[in-house]
Amino acid sequence: MIDPPYSHELRDNHLYAQESATVAAEAASWAREHEHDRNLRIVFCGYSDETMSEHEFPGWDTVKWKATGGYGNQKKKGKNENRFKETLWFSPNCLKPAQMELW
Repeated sequence: MIDPPYSHELRDNHLYAQESATVAAEAASWAREHEHDRNLRIVFCGYSDETMSEHEFPGWDTVKWKATGGYGNQKKKGKNENRFKETLWFSPNCLKPAQMELW
């Protein structure tokens, strides 16, 4: 699972002690480069509306989900709308529910 920091366009650019404006793009690039590696099942995490084209994964399955709030619950003003944007992208080698055995 790859869960890089969200784009600087969507969050405080000084949130972390050490920042990188390119780490998410680099992680997405790596994921696409390795999407057909049969030894890897990659899940990439991000927001559905991240404007970086790096977050486009053609041919990958997409699952949108709603977070319960987490760190976003500490927001002082307004609502935590970001919790509705959470998205998981599954590489082509990830198992589909029909392919998994029931325990």
